[in-house]
Amino acid sequence: ELGNEVAQFEKIEMQVHPNPSSNNFNVQVSLPNYQNAEIKIAGLNGHLKSVIPVTGETTIIPTKGWKAGMYVCNLFVDGKLVKTEKLVFE
Repeated sequence: ELGNEVAQFEKIEMQVHPNPSSNNFNVQVSLPNYQNAEIKIAGLNGHLKSVIPVTGETTIIPTKGWKAGMYVCNLFVDGKLVKTEKLVFE
């Protein structure tokens, strides 16, 4: 049963665009279902910037008030980290 869970996570895809961006980021996610999925954005220092629920294929990451720099976009499904992308905010 554990093998199925791992295979399910391998099918998950996440793309972020535009990247780098000077405005909002769009995160495209393909999941078997969108229950219990969320994106956590953190600074490189580990400081949690925002938590956004994923309810469909496209999730917008609002960047109002962000300082220029690198951030990490983490996709969690059922509380497990399944994908990570670096974001560059200009």
